[in-house]
Amino acid sequence: MSDTLIAVIPRSRLSATLTAFHRNGYGHVTRVLDPERAPVAHQLGRAGVHESRIASAELVDAVVLFVPAPKRTADAAALAVAHGATDAEVVSCGTPVSAAVVPGLISFAGHRRGRRSERRAPGSADVAADLIAD
Repeated sequence: MSDTLIAVIPRSRLSATLTAFHRNGYGHVTRVLDPERAPVAHQLGRAGVHESRIASAELVDAVVLFVPAPKRTADAAALAVAHGATDAEVVSCGTPVSAAVVPGLISFAGHRRGRRSERRAPGSADVAADLIAD
């Protein structure tokens, strides 16, 4: 599923573009990938994007905007282009890890809950009160 927008934004347009993304509800998930800090391909790889033509593009005085926007990628791409993006690509991020973790956490939480209720068995408060009184 294509769920993430990657757009090349000239540095001179970055402030205006970020303002537009914040105003349209994407601000809390938007990331700026700066090729001066680390290669964009590596930054995208850490974000779960393994195939992208923008990852290998030569970026001169530009940054990459990374916007996870499931079911809203077309709107996000239109917003980026309207605010000066020189290139935009919709890509898929890797498989979510949480799907494999959740059943194990539910099982673990159930076991922990059982142990707590055993410690608070009826009468245990009476024993604690007797220890304190003595």
